[in-house]
Amino acid sequence: MIDIKMTINGRPLTSDNFRDELEKLAIESIKDGIRKQLSGIPHELNGKRLIVEVVGTDLHHLSIQLSGPDELVKRAKSALEAE
Repeated sequence: MIDIKMTINGRPLTSDNFRDELEKLAIESIKDGIRKQLSGIPHELNGKRLIVEVVGTDLHHLSIQLSGPDELVKRAKSALEAE
């Protein structure tokens, strides 16, 4: 028999922590995707920052809420809708 071991971020993956590790990876992937989409716009205007909140009931039902200076929110919405 072949012995197969799995690790994620240097930690052994077991049946007990499989779901938690996958959720962590999914969350980081979502954050990275949003950062990538917003990379072309400024994140601050006149000392006020763009705030991005991802909210939902679970990983399958998420929405993005934006707040901050109107110009930044407008540009962020446009960048997020472009993909």
